[in-house]
This record gives sequence, structure tokens and C-alpha cells, in this order.
Amino acid sequence: MHDDNDHFYQSNRIDTLVTLAVSGLTLLALALAGYYAPSLLAVALH
Repeated sequence: MHDDNDHFYQSNRIDTLVTLAVSGLTLLALALAGYYAPSLLAVALH
């Protein structure tokens, strides 16, 4: 029984880490997009 709990906790923690990593990368991508969008638009418009 204890092993099952350990395994569940382990996989659950990994899921949490993956979710945090994905959301962190998404926020980073959005921040970079917002930072570079004006210059990209300026290049596209010229």
C-alpha cells in the first residue's frame, strides 16, 4: 500500500513540475512576443 502511495505522489509531483514548466515557458514566450512585437510590426510595415 505504501509503495502505491509513493508512486502516485511521485507521478503527481512530476505532473506538477511539467505543468509549471509549460506555463512558465508560455509566459516567457508571451513576454518575448510582447517585447518584440513593435519592432516586428515596424519591420513588416516598412
